[in-house]
Amino acid sequence: MKMAKQTPLVSVVIVNWNGEDLLPTCIQSVVDQQYSSIEIIVVDNASTDSSVQAIARNFPNVTVIQNSFNAGFAQGCNRGAEIARGEFILFLNTDAWLETDFFAPIIERFQTDPSIAAITPKLLRADDPARLDSCGSLWSVSTWLYHFGYGKDAAEEIYNVPQLFFALKGAVLMIRTSSFRGVGGFDNDFWCYYEETDLCHRLWLAGYTCMYYPKSTAYHQGAATAKKVNNAFIHYHNFKNQLQSFIKNFSLLNLSWILPTHILLMVFLSAAWAMQGKIQHALSGYRAIGWTMQHLRAILKKRNATQKMRRIPDHAYLPLVTSTPSPSFYIHAVIPKVSYADQ
Repeated sequence: MKMAKQTPLVSVVIVNWNGEDLLPTCIQSVVDQQYSSIEIIVVDNASTDSSVQAIARNFPNVTVIQNSFNAGFAQGCNRGAEIARGEFILFLNTDAWLETDFFAPIIERFQTDPSIAAITPKLLRADDPARLDSCGSLWSVSTWLYHFGYGKDAAEEIYNVPQLFFALKGAVLMIRTSSFRGVGGFDNDFWCYYEETDLCHRLWLAGYTCMYYPKSTAYHQGAATAKKVNNAFIHYHNFKNQLQSFIKNFSLLNLSWILPTHILLMVFLSAAWAMQGKIQHALSGYRAIGWTMQHLRAILKKRNATQKMRRIPDHAYLPLVTSTPSPSFYIHAVIPKVSYADQ
């Protein structure tokens, strides 16, 4: 007698903050899946709208965890993952949704290669589905991430083959539960931004890989929640989380040039913002450096734990996921209207 193909449980974790207008589309896309072995967990970060009541009314089978304060994305994901029963966890942003045949191809890919810890699908822009949100991020010697596929034509062949990336986008990120827990999950000190990059980096150090797999498709509005937050505040968290992640994860040899290079770029970017009159933006990098110095002892303690977990040296994985971007990429960082071509 032929055995039925295994259909492992998937735990979908959605972190919400005042997303009442976004949640119906997001959750319904999970409910409508052809794949049925799913549980849905929503972690609410002390929303002041009617999100929780709307979930209870429209999706009674969804498990809701209510935080008493806005714990941020990373800690919210960790709270959901704590009670997840699935072999896999899908972290799904409230401003993202899935095509109905999303799960089967990704699960099959996981099952054929145990070295893969995390997969992100083809992620299309909700306002222009012919274009990609992004495929994933590559490391660059400038210390800035190179966002491969950002805003590009989704039909191009280069974006329709599986690829390994240094970091995957957290908007729609599927991960083995055992791998996630094995590397300690998201860092709770990363209130927002760079948390998925830090997680993926630790997965690489543990000997796993992180893959873009375009046979599954999702859509993303992009920064729908972030638009409700001050932009300078976002840059501050992004800068301080980058510094934390570098200190925790890179070898001392690489850290000796990565830190000064990154800080120099932060100073350059701050000067560019100051010349544009964006004073709060310009100060965000210096505030991030101050925060890092103040919490250095705690960061070094986390570094010790990460390095003990490490299974492979930097030179074993970095060449696989490093890019050398063109100058237009760096100009784009300061002047977003300037486009750049993927290489």
